[in-house]
Amino acid sequence: MMTTENIGQMLELLEGNYGQKFYEGTDRKKVVNLWKVMFQDDDPAEVAIAVKDCIATLQFPPKIADIKSRIAKQRIAGQMTEMEAWAKVVEAINHAYGKEDADKHFFQLPAILQKVVGSPSQLRGWRSVDEAQLQTVVMSAFLKSYRELAQREATFHALPPDIQQQNDWMVAKPVMDALPEPKHERTFEEMEDEDDRKAREYREKYLLPELKQYFPKNYANIMEKLRGCG
Repeated sequence: MMTTENIGQMLELLEGNYGQKFYEGTDRKKVVNLWKVMFQDDDPAEVAIAVKDCIATLQFPPKIADIKSRIAKQRIAGQMTEMEAWAKVVEAINHAYGKEDADKHFFQLPAILQKVVGSPSQLRGWRSVDEAQLQTVVMSAFLKSYRELAQREATFHALPPDIQQQNDWMVAKPVMDALPEPKHERTFEEMEDEDDRKAREYREKYLLPELKQYFPKNYANIMEKLRGCG
Protein backbone atom coordinates (compact mmCIF):
# COMPACT_ATOMS: atom_id res chain seq x y z
CA MET A 1 0.00 0.00 0.00
CA MET A 2 1.40 3.37 -1.02
CA THR A 3 2.13 5.82 1.81
CA THR A 4 2.67 9.57 1.62
CA GLU A 5 6.39 8.87 2.01
CA ASN A 6 6.34 6.44 -0.94
CA ILE A 7 4.52 8.99 -3.08
CA GLY A 8 7.06 11.67 -2.15
CA GLN A 9 9.90 9.40 -3.26
CA MET A 10 8.21 8.73 -6.63
CA LEU A 11 7.54 12.42 -7.22
CA GLU A 12 11.19 13.25 -6.44
CA LEU A 13 12.26 10.80 -9.15
CA LEU A 14 9.88 12.37 -11.65
CA GLU A 15 10.86 15.91 -10.67
CA GLY A 16 14.52 15.01 -11.00
CA ASN A 17 14.00 13.90 -14.59
CA TYR A 18 11.24 16.19 -15.88
CA GLY A 19 11.63 19.19 -13.57
CA GLN A 20 8.62 21.41 -12.91
CA LYS A 21 7.14 20.35 -16.28
CA PHE A 22 5.92 17.25 -14.46
CA TYR A 23 3.33 19.30 -12.54
CA GLU A 24 2.01 21.19 -15.58
CA GLY A 25 0.85 24.17 -13.54
CA THR A 26 -0.64 22.08 -10.70
CA ASP A 27 0.91 22.47 -7.26
CA ARG A 28 2.66 19.54 -5.65
CA LYS A 29 0.11 19.16 -2.84
CA LYS A 30 -2.73 18.49 -5.28
CA VAL A 31 -0.61 15.92 -7.11
CA VAL A 32 0.18 14.14 -3.83
CA ASN A 33 -3.53 14.01 -2.95
CA LEU A 34 -4.40 12.65 -6.39
CA TRP A 35 -1.73 9.98 -6.12
CA LYS A 36 -3.09 8.96 -2.72
CA VAL A 37 -6.43 8.25 -4.35
CA MET A 38 -5.13 6.59 -7.50
CA PHE A 39 -2.30 4.49 -6.02
CA GLN A 40 -3.55 3.82 -2.49
CA ASP A 41 -3.77 0.02 -2.91
CA ASP A 42 -0.79 -0.45 -5.24
CA ASP A 43 2.44 -2.11 -4.23
CA PRO A 44 5.15 0.58 -3.82
CA ALA A 45 7.70 -1.71 -5.52
CA GLU A 46 5.45 -2.07 -8.59
CA VAL A 47 4.86 1.69 -8.73
CA ALA A 48 8.60 2.35 -8.48
CA ILE A 49 9.35 0.00 -11.38
CA ALA A 50 6.58 1.61 -13.46
CA VAL A 51 7.85 5.15 -12.71
CA LYS A 52 11.42 4.20 -13.64
CA ASP A 53 10.13 2.59 -16.83
CA CYS A 54 8.36 5.84 -17.72
CA ILE A 55 11.48 7.89 -17.03
CA ALA A 56 13.54 5.56 -19.22
CA THR A 57 11.12 5.49 -22.16
CA LEU A 58 9.01 8.68 -22.17
CA GLN A 59 10.39 12.02 -23.35
CA PHE A 60 7.53 13.95 -21.79
CA PRO A 61 6.15 13.69 -18.22
CA PRO A 62 3.96 10.61 -17.76
CA LYS A 63 0.29 10.75 -16.87
CA ILE A 64 -1.14 8.51 -14.18
CA ALA A 65 -2.54 6.33 -16.98
CA ASP A 66 1.01 5.74 -18.29
CA ILE A 67 2.15 4.54 -14.87
CA LYS A 68 -0.97 2.40 -14.36
CA SER A 69 -0.56 0.72 -17.73
CA ARG A 70 3.00 -0.26 -16.84
CA ILE A 71 1.82 -1.69 -13.52
CA ALA A 72 -0.76 -3.75 -15.45
CA LYS A 73 1.98 -5.06 -17.77
CA GLN A 74 4.05 -6.13 -14.77
CA ARG A 75 1.12 -8.11 -13.41
CA ILE A 76 0.48 -9.82 -16.73
CA ALA A 77 4.17 -10.74 -16.92
CA GLY A 78 3.92 -12.16 -13.39
CA GLN A 79 1.12 -14.53 -14.35
CA MET A 80 1.73 -18.11 -15.39
CA THR A 81 2.46 -18.52 -19.06
CA GLU A 82 -0.40 -19.88 -21.12
CA MET A 83 1.22 -23.31 -21.46
CA GLU A 84 2.01 -23.46 -17.71
CA ALA A 85 -1.66 -22.74 -17.02
CA TRP A 86 -2.79 -25.40 -19.50
CA ALA A 87 -0.44 -27.97 -17.95
CA LYS A 88 -2.06 -27.42 -14.54
CA VAL A 89 -5.53 -27.86 -16.03
CA VAL A 90 -4.53 -31.05 -17.89
CA GLU A 91 -3.18 -32.48 -14.63
CA ALA A 92 -6.52 -31.72 -12.96
CA ILE A 93 -8.41 -33.29 -15.90
CA ASN A 94 -6.32 -36.46 -15.63
CA HIS A 95 -7.29 -36.83 -11.97
CA ALA A 96 -11.00 -36.00 -12.37
CA TYR A 97 -12.11 -39.65 -12.13
CA GLY A 98 -15.40 -38.89 -10.38
CA LYS A 99 -17.27 -36.03 -8.77
CA GLU A 100 -15.24 -36.05 -5.55
CA ASP A 101 -11.90 -36.12 -7.41
CA ALA A 102 -13.05 -33.41 -9.82
CA ASP A 103 -14.13 -31.18 -6.92
CA LYS A 104 -10.83 -31.70 -5.12
CA HIS A 105 -8.59 -30.93 -8.10
CA PHE A 106 -10.74 -28.05 -9.35
CA PHE A 107 -10.45 -26.20 -6.03
CA GLN A 108 -6.69 -26.85 -5.94
CA LEU A 109 -6.30 -24.83 -9.15
CA PRO A 110 -5.25 -21.16 -8.84
CA ALA A 111 -8.25 -18.81 -8.69
CA ILE A 112 -7.72 -17.49 -12.20
CA LEU A 113 -7.81 -21.03 -13.63
CA GLN A 114 -10.98 -21.83 -11.70
CA LYS A 115 -12.59 -18.81 -13.39
CA VAL A 116 -11.45 -19.95 -16.84
CA VAL A 117 -12.52 -23.59 -16.37
CA GLY A 118 -15.80 -22.65 -14.68
CA SER A 119 -16.68 -25.72 -12.59
CA PRO A 120 -15.51 -29.19 -11.48
CA SER A 121 -18.01 -30.77 -13.87
CA GLN A 122 -16.14 -29.16 -16.77
CA LEU A 123 -13.03 -31.13 -15.78
CA ARG A 124 -15.05 -34.34 -15.85
CA GLY A 125 -16.52 -33.41 -19.22
CA TRP A 126 -13.08 -32.79 -20.70
CA ARG A 127 -11.84 -36.10 -19.30
CA SER A 128 -14.30 -37.86 -21.62
CA VAL A 129 -13.03 -35.96 -24.67
CA ASP A 130 -10.60 -37.87 -26.87
CA GLU A 131 -6.95 -36.80 -26.59
CA ALA A 132 -6.76 -35.28 -30.07
CA GLN A 133 -9.72 -32.98 -29.43
CA LEU A 134 -8.47 -32.12 -25.93
CA GLN A 135 -5.08 -31.00 -27.21
CA THR A 136 -6.50 -29.01 -30.13
CA VAL A 137 -10.04 -27.66 -29.77
CA VAL A 138 -10.20 -27.52 -25.98
CA MET A 139 -6.62 -26.28 -25.56
CA SER A 140 -7.07 -23.52 -28.14
CA ALA A 141 -10.25 -22.25 -26.46
CA PHE A 142 -8.63 -22.43 -23.02
CA LEU A 143 -5.50 -20.53 -24.04
CA LYS A 144 -7.57 -17.77 -25.65
CA SER A 145 -9.77 -17.46 -22.57
CA TYR A 146 -6.84 -17.51 -20.14
CA ARG A 147 -5.04 -14.79 -22.12
CA GLU A 148 -8.13 -12.57 -22.11
CA LEU A 149 -8.80 -13.05 -18.39
CA ALA A 150 -5.15 -12.46 -17.40
CA GLN A 151 -5.17 -9.15 -19.28
CA ARG A 152 -8.56 -8.24 -17.85
CA GLU A 153 -7.49 -8.98 -14.27
CA ALA A 154 -4.29 -6.98 -14.63
CA THR A 155 -6.26 -4.00 -15.92
CA PHE A 156 -8.89 -4.44 -13.20
CA HIS A 157 -6.37 -4.48 -10.36
CA ALA A 158 -4.77 -1.31 -11.66
CA LEU A 159 -8.04 0.55 -11.03
CA PRO A 160 -8.79 2.36 -7.74
CA PRO A 161 -10.92 0.27 -5.31
CA ASP A 162 -14.12 2.28 -5.79
CA ILE A 163 -13.87 1.88 -9.57
CA GLN A 164 -13.17 -1.83 -9.13
CA GLN A 165 -16.48 -2.22 -7.30
CA GLN A 166 -18.32 -0.76 -10.28
CA ASN A 167 -16.49 -3.03 -12.73
CA ASP A 168 -16.27 -6.33 -10.87
CA TRP A 169 -17.96 -8.00 -13.87
CA MET A 170 -14.53 -7.83 -15.52
CA VAL A 171 -13.19 -10.66 -13.37
CA ALA A 172 -16.29 -12.26 -11.85
CA LYS A 173 -17.47 -14.60 -14.59
CA PRO A 174 -15.91 -17.61 -16.31
CA VAL A 175 -14.80 -16.77 -19.82
CA MET A 176 -14.53 -20.11 -21.62
CA ASP A 177 -16.19 -20.13 -25.00
CA ALA A 178 -18.73 -22.87 -25.68
CA LEU A 179 -16.98 -26.04 -26.75
CA PRO A 180 -18.18 -29.02 -28.77
CA GLU A 181 -19.88 -31.74 -26.77
CA PRO A 182 -17.55 -34.62 -25.84
CA LYS A 183 -17.52 -37.42 -28.40
CA HIS A 184 -19.86 -40.20 -27.27
CA GLU A 185 -18.21 -43.61 -27.19
CA ARG A 186 -20.83 -46.17 -28.25
CA THR A 187 -21.38 -49.27 -26.16
CA PHE A 188 -21.33 -52.78 -27.69
CA GLU A 189 -25.12 -52.95 -27.37
CA GLU A 190 -25.52 -49.65 -29.21
CA MET A 191 -23.27 -50.87 -32.03
CA GLU A 192 -25.33 -54.08 -32.29
CA ASP A 193 -28.54 -52.04 -32.47
CA GLU A 194 -27.01 -49.87 -35.18
CA ASP A 195 -26.00 -52.95 -37.21
CA ASP A 196 -29.54 -54.37 -36.86
CA ARG A 197 -31.04 -51.08 -37.99
CA LYS A 198 -28.81 -50.95 -41.07
CA ALA A 199 -29.65 -54.57 -41.90
CA ARG A 200 -33.41 -53.85 -41.70
CA GLU A 201 -33.04 -50.76 -43.88
CA TYR A 202 -31.09 -52.71 -46.50
CA ARG A 203 -33.64 -55.53 -46.52
CA GLU A 204 -36.62 -53.19 -46.86
CA LYS A 205 -35.01 -50.92 -49.44
CA TYR A 206 -33.21 -53.42 -51.67
CA LEU A 207 -33.82 -57.08 -50.89
CA LEU A 208 -37.61 -57.23 -50.48
CA PRO A 209 -38.44 -55.24 -53.64
CA GLU A 210 -36.20 -57.59 -55.66
CA LEU A 211 -37.82 -60.67 -54.13
CA LYS A 212 -41.24 -59.31 -55.00
CA GLN A 213 -40.13 -58.51 -58.54
CA TYR A 214 -38.50 -61.86 -59.34
CA PHE A 215 -40.69 -64.17 -57.25
CA PRO A 216 -44.16 -62.62 -57.30
CA LYS A 217 -45.97 -65.96 -56.81
CA ASN A 218 -43.79 -67.15 -53.92
CA TYR A 219 -43.31 -63.73 -52.32
CA ALA A 220 -45.89 -64.28 -49.56
CA ASN A 221 -44.32 -67.62 -48.58
CA ILE A 222 -40.83 -66.13 -48.57
CA MET A 223 -41.94 -63.26 -46.35
CA GLU A 224 -43.58 -65.73 -43.95
CA LYS A 225 -40.33 -67.69 -43.67
CA LEU A 226 -38.31 -64.47 -43.15
CA ARG A 227 -40.64 -63.40 -40.34
CA GLY A 228 -40.26 -66.83 -38.78
CA CYS A 229 -36.48 -66.33 -38.76
CA GLY A 230 -36.90 -63.13 -36.70
